[in-house]
Amino acid sequence: MPEVKPPPYPENTRAKGWRFELDLECIEQSDTWALAPAELRPWLLMLWATAWKQVPCGSLADDDALIAVRIGMKPALFMKNREILMRGWWKAKDGRLYHDTVALRVAEMLDVKEKGRQRKAEYRNTDWFKEIFQN
Repeated sequence: MPEVKPPPYPENTRAKGWRFELDLECIEQSDTWALAPAELRPWLLMLWATAWKQVPCGSLADDDALIAVRIGMKPALFMKNREILMRGWWKAKDGRLYHDTVALRVAEMLDVKEKGRQRKAEYRNTDWFKEIFQN
C-alpha cells in the first residue's frame, strides 16, 4: 500500500480569481498526454481546470461520479476511461486527490501572493507612507 502523503498546501487555499495557466511544453512532454487518445485529451485539461476552482485549489473530491459531473463527462464514459484520466492523481491524508503538476501551479501562485504581501508590508512600513497615511 503506498504511503498516504499530506496535502501539498493548506486546506483553505483558494485561487480567488487567479488564472490557471497551461504549460503547453510540459503537457506535450507528459506521458499521460502521450498515452491518451486524442478524444480524451480535452478531458485531461478539464480535470486540471476543474481542480483549480475547488477548495483547496488544485484538488478533486475522491468520488468518481462527482468528478465526472464536475468536468461535464457522462459517468459511464469517465469510468471506461478512468485509468488514463486519473493517471498521476494521488490521494492525500485529507481524502482529496491531487496532481503534482497542478499542485506545482498552486505552489507558484501561493509564492507570488506571498511575495506581493511582503512587498506591500515593506512599502507600508516606509517612513513617508507612515507619515502620510498613519497620521
